[in-house]
Amino acid sequence: LDGLWTALGRFSGALTLSEGFHALAMLALGLYARNGLELGLICVRIAVSAAFAAFALRAHLRDAAHSWLASRGESVTTAVGIATLIGSRAVDDVQATAIAQLRSLRIDLLHEADLASSQTDARLYALSSPAKYGEVDAFISHSWRDDGAVKWASLQRWRADFKRSSSGREPTVWLDKACLSPDDLDTQLALLPVFVASCKSFVVVLMPSYLERLWCVTEIFIFMQMGGTADRIEMILPDHALGAPAAGDVSAKASPFDVHDAIKSFDVQRAACFRSEERERLLTVIEAGFGGLGVFNEVLVKLLDAAVALRDAAEAR
Repeated sequence: LDGLWTALGRFSGALTLSEGFHALAMLALGLYARNGLELGLICVRIAVSAAFAAFALRAHLRDAAHSWLASRGESVTTAVGIATLIGSRAVDDVQATAIAQLRSLRIDLLHEADLASSQTDARLYALSSPAKYGEVDAFISHSWRDDGAVKWASLQRWRADFKRSSSGREPTVWLDKACLSPDDLDTQLALLPVFVASCKSFVVVLMPSYLERLWCVTEIFIFMQMGGTADRIEMILPDHALGAPAAGDVSAKASPFDVHDAIKSFDVQRAACFRSEERERLLTVIEAGFGGLGVFNEVLVKLLDAAVALRDAAEAR
């Protein structure tokens, strides 16, 4: 492969020289004024071929490109592998089905009332649209047991930050209620790993019940298995300046101190799931992925502690 890159680089270098001499000849013969368009096209070809030659003949640039392409392919392969374990389906079927059913929602189409309950909503699903792998801005990982109004306020702050850094563009997100077909929830849940892999970033809405729900924990597990690190998590914590909870309200546990305490005391075996057989299957997949549930607990605690620390540092700046 290195030999092929070198050959292509040398060919592009020779082409650059040839085009360069052609341009100089045109200038020397005074043809520039009469055929400015051709000279312009020659200059473009010179720039393109010179850039490709520089890339192809530099090993460190080739290695970086190879690594990036390999990581994208590896993330898809890992995601499909996990999906086959969760849903007991063939690899080819999982990949083709997940890519065909991938959707995203522009977040400005989401309303606060949409986060009040997990009940399927054909109207919201219709607002989402088919998406391509790698083009969805964020996967939203959250628990439906948490306060919808507080979650809404937190997501709106994240949305505002995204727009500030993206020239005002609205983010597209994968949100379960909007992007899973109401007619086929069970089948599509098994495709979750590919949906996670399809998004550019992984957003965790860390609220009181998040670490108590096994599907939420499974989403983090998928992210970790694809090589996810703390600096790639966008951690969202509720801001009490926006609708501070009353004393005794369950959302009060979302204070920074309680967040750290919830992470420290995490145990995947205490995470709940609606169906017992589904819970056993997910725990088996997680245990196989880390060689033990205790190991997974330790790694997840360190990951989330680091993600919260990075968020706190960013907020302090």
